[in-house]
Amino acid sequence: GYDRVAVFNKPIVVAELGYVGKQDYVSKWQEDSRKSYAEFPALTSVVYFNQKEVWPWLGGYGLPDWRVTQHVLP
Repeated sequence: GYDRVAVFNKPIVVAELGYVGKQDYVSKWQEDSRKSYAEFPALTSVVYFNQKEVWPWLGGYGLPDWRVTQHVLP
């Protein structure tokens, strides 16, 4: 994914990111998504998708609730 858009030499924004699961999983995602990574120099922003899913996911995942909870906030 990254290499496909990096060739345009423009800032890269992740338009929707969400994570849901057990607290240790969510905490790891929350921590890692705030870091800068040398291998993604053009990545400038990430927009968090802070809403409950309205369409069921395939594979029995149901309706993930992406909303930020208190334990995710710094």
